[in-house]
Amino acid sequence: MPALTVIALSVASTAAPPVLKSAPATPAHRLSIPEVYNKLVQKKDGAVEIATKFKNQLKSRVFEYRSGLADVRAAITGDYARRRRLSVIDTYFSDLGTIIEAFENGETTGMKDLHGRFKGISCTNGEPNQNLMDAMESELTSLIDTNTLDFRPTITNTYRCLCGSSWKLDGSEQTALHNALRELVDGNDGSSTWTALIVAGKNTLPSYMGSDGLCSESCKEMFLEMIKLGFSVAEAPDVGAAATLPVIPKAQFPPSYISCMCGMQYETMLPTLFPDGRPRAPRSNPSPRPRPKPEPQP
Repeated sequence: MPALTVIALSVASTAAPPVLKSAPATPAHRLSIPEVYNKLVQKKDGAVEIATKFKNQLKSRVFEYRSGLADVRAAITGDYARRRRLSVIDTYFSDLGTIIEAFENGETTGMKDLHGRFKGISCTNGEPNQNLMDAMESELTSLIDTNTLDFRPTITNTYRCLCGSSWKLDGSEQTALHNALRELVDGNDGSSTWTALIVAGKNTLPSYMGSDGLCSESCKEMFLEMIKLGFSVAEAPDVGAAATLPVIPKAQFPPSYISCMCGMQYETMLPTLFPDGRPRAPRSNPSPRPRPKPEPQP
């Protein structure tokens, strides 16, 4: 959600005249809801393509298990542990599909209900299910074909964040977000649906970014591990660019970024950046009244 803030620099010369004056400040551009909608539509196709490729890779793993190929492979190689991991993944994604189907059919009542169903298949006593973490780590490493990246901290901390019990997901604003998402999934892809989704997202984001949500300690660890994994990908010789990142900035950036992200005043910032409609045109300065002519003196 980056937004450019244009700051006017006032420059005053300490030398002899002439004195330099700064140019008038240019107000920051406020994105209207239609503008945000247009940007989302532009990015939509690329995001769908990436998600489709990853989904197809996962489907191939599930197909391997369901078709019996995993049993054949295990009998030949003796790798029964992989067959068990594929069984865990198959069950998990089948359960996720059931939740998605319930959402699409209007059987879920809100974001709290969705979160509860997700925790029911992903978590055990508020912690990530370890069998699921083992299976995901192994298969993700196999999918990306790397021996240099460690996905386990990122996966575990992501699920630990989502398995937390402190999320505040009830209330009318959360219900509005749930309903807007369902409209979009139902195929209502018009500007009014996107407007409702953006407005609902704007109204719920402050709670998501609070200490009961993504800025809780467990979720901060998730962001920390995600950034570290991103750096590792950039430096990895087998999947990344084999880059050499400077040590000190690489160490300082993650905590600084998280501190900045969780220190923003979203309640006051978002209505300014994303008003519910087109920005009002700036008011023009009223024309100065003519000065009265002085009365002639006798």
